[in-house]
Amino acid sequence: MPGLRKLLKWIALPVGLWLLFQLGKLLLLLFPQPAFSYRLEYQNYRIYSDAPLDSTIRALFDDVEQRNRAIPIYQPGKT
Repeated sequence: MPGLRKLLKWIALPVGLWLLFQLGKLLLLLFPQPAFSYRLEYQNYRIYSDAPLDSTIRALFDDVEQRNRAIPIYQPGKT
C-alpha cells in the first residue's frame, strides 16, 4: 500500500497542476478584463486592449454595424 500511495502522489500532483492551469486559461477566456488595461463600450460592442484606443475605432465599428445591417439575418441588439 505505501507504494500505491506514493504512485498516486506522483500522479495527482501533475494532474492537479494541469487542471489548475486549464482552469486559469478558461477563466481568462471567460473574464478577459484583468488582462487588458483599456476598455471601450460602443453601441453593443465591448473592446478590450492593452494599448490606448484612438478615435478611429468608433468609425471602424460604425462601418461594421453598417455591414451587419446589410445581412438579412442580422438582428440589432442581439449578440
